Amino acid sequence: MDKRLKEILQRKQEIRAALTGGGEINLEELKTELAGLEAEVSVIEERKKIAAQLNVDAIEGNEVELPGTRNTQVEPEKMERDALLAAPEYRSAYMRRLMEKPLTEVEQRMISSAVGSGGAVIPTQTLNKIVEKLKQVGVIFPLVSVMEIPSNLSIPFEKVTADVSWVDEVTAATADDDSVDELSLAGHKLLKLIEISAQLENMSIDAFENFIVTQLANKVKMAVDAGIISGNGVKKSTGILNEATPITTAATTGWTYKDITTLIAAVKSGYRQGAVFVMSSNTLYNQVAQIMDKNDKPIFIPNVVDGFEGKLLGRPVVAYDSMADDTIIFGNFAYYFFNWVLPFIIEKSKEAGFTSGSTVYRALGLADGKPVFIDEAFAVQELKTTI
Repeated sequence: MDKRLKEILQRKQEIRAALTGGGEINLEELKTELAGLEAEVSVIEERKKIAAQLNVDAIEGNEVELPGTRNTQVEPEKMERDALLAAPEYRSAYMRRLMEKPLTEVEQRMISSAVGSGGAVIPTQTLNKIVEKLKQVGVIFPLVSVMEIPSNLSIPFEKVTADVSWVDEVTAATADDDSVDELSLAGHKLLKLIEISAQLENMSIDAFENFIVTQLANKVKMAVDAGIISGNGVKKSTGILNEATPITTAATTGWTYKDITTLIAAVKSGYRQGAVFVMSSNTLYNQVAQIMDKNDKPIFIPNVVDGFEGKLLGRPVVAYDSMADDTIIFGNFAYYFFNWVLPFIIEKSKEAGFTSGSTVYRALGLADGKPVFIDEAFAVQELKTTI
């Protein structure tokens, strides 16, 4: 039997044991890995069939590649940077280099071309997986507007605008004193170390990529969410709590029905469609969920779906436990812009894990985020004393 087929069969047996074992597993990761293994088997079988038709021995190699990962006709030197980073050959080269596996001539040219045009950053497909994973595991990040513009960014927006007015047919229109402001996004470092044992380094490219994506997203989510909510803009994102002027309630021990309606009214009507509440679980379930309307019915209806805990007076509620228990945000998070200035660059070091026999991977990215229309699209409410 082909050496790789034996490895695949052994891995399938390990996955079967994990599924029937009873311990904690990640079904999505296993499904993705199984799909990759099946694809490899198909390629191996197809190669054997072609070799048999040619009456020659099967082609040998160190590792079977998935369809489309190698193409000797590719000319990296002539490719635009975006196309190069999105190419399957670049993804294969990037991952192989991290795993210290030999590169083909095309893969080596892919890496060299990427470095020559601004650095060998993470492949587009892998970055998309990280962003998608962040949206799955993050609490606040899935709510905001995300961009991937590789430079410091200024977004113009109208700060003060005059209403459109009706005029007589013979009356000349006059220019209004509308003003335009800019949202400036820089690049702040996001840094994470991921340690991998020697045994895990023998995994396939797809499995290795999935491992990196999962580990990175799980660790980065906390920093990204915290920056969006409470970042001070110094070496991190600018948070909503840092920008908005809080509404201090009259209550000293808990929120009332009137407090909640006051908070809703503080967001302009044009932004309320799509707005959500964000508060800690303690605030939600020990305070707000206890509030009744005039008919003695709770104003919060629990219904956990799509990351929301339920609805408060018809508006979705997000539980974010890194928020203080004396604070509630109500706002349209589509008006918070988060930009990946530089997608993650992943580098490895065996020296860092020398004593444990492992390899440490360092993921470094640049990003920034800020809200716009802070006084119209967002409102913050605080109690005078903490619950």
